[in-house]
Amino acid sequence: MLRWLGTVAFAALLACAPLAGAQDLSDDDLDGVPDEADLCLDTPSGDFIDELGCSICDCETMPDGDGWPSRNAYVRCVLNEAKARRASGRITGSELRAALKRARASSCGNEDLTRCCLFPDQRGEGRCRVLGWERCDAGTLHVYDAVDWDVGSCLPNPCNAEE
Repeated sequence: MLRWLGTVAFAALLACAPLAGAQDLSDDDLDGVPDEADLCLDTPSGDFIDELGCSICDCETMPDGDGWPSRNAYVRCVLNEAKARRASGRITGSELRAALKRARASSCGNEDLTRCCLFPDQRGEGRCRVLGWERCDAGTLHVYDAVDWDVGSCLPNPCNAEE
């Protein structure tokens, strides 16, 4: 009987152990790496990330820290990473195509381009287009408002009425 009580007490202690040492597993940028271990807390949605939570093909810099020599070099980086992940079974073919589509819908690798949020009127969500930054102007584009959203991808759409 004493042995049985000891087993029950030990099981109860184990059941409570996770509560005592609970960790904060929040992931504000939704990249799959908990914030407490994430070195890059604002990873853009859809980027391939490393184990530290940082983008492998960062929009502004190559993996070595230099700027991208071209937009094609950025797209090639995303494509190579997507192919490697597909070959290892970490992503599906449709996820590979989505990553490539997102890379092509970006301003990454070309400092003359920006994401321009176009608002045709005062209501609702805007539409994102990759344009030369000098063209992101409401008067030129004949819209209610145009907002230069800086570098990145138009997928998913970063434009919304609250911003």
